[in-house]
Amino acid sequence: MPWWQEEGEGEMKREVNPPNVWRTKLITLAFILAVAAPAHQAIGYYQIIDLGTLNGCPSSNAYSINNHGQIVGWSQDSLKNERATLFDPTGGGKNIDLNTLIDPGLGWTLRSAHSINDNGWIVGVGWSTPGYYYERAYLLIPEPASAAIMVLGATLIASKRRR
Repeated sequence: MPWWQEEGEGEMKREVNPPNVWRTKLITLAFILAVAAPAHQAIGYYQIIDLGTLNGCPSSNAYSINNHGQIVGWSQDSLKNERATLFDPTGGGKNIDLNTLIDPGLGWTLRSAHSINDNGWIVGVGWSTPGYYYERAYLLIPEPASAAIMVLGATLIASKRRR
């Protein structure tokens, strides 16, 4: 017979003090989790780093971090508009407005970055046409640095001339 029924009655009644079975199970589960979890995952062992905002503006949100420690989200600009942001993981304030990394002539305003993978590819939400505030999803793929391309090109040209 279930613990909530008294003998001889068909109605369900809740006892004032149910058995300690549930309390025992919860304590056991808490103990298993505490023993199984590494110390850095236990409550009280986390370090909190304030990632800051863009130019000291009031608000920001971080949504994703990759295995290289790159963190993306959004921060407000001086006009309190949301801007997709690559955060300085040290909290040193060297946050980057992702809009500064794209050609302004494209007409995009990147509002937030929702995820970043280990290759640095970023997905998020932005506006694709100035004056029209319809949100569109975007994929931002980093291009090789211009300097690296110039060095590679110069090396290839120099090696061709030697032959």
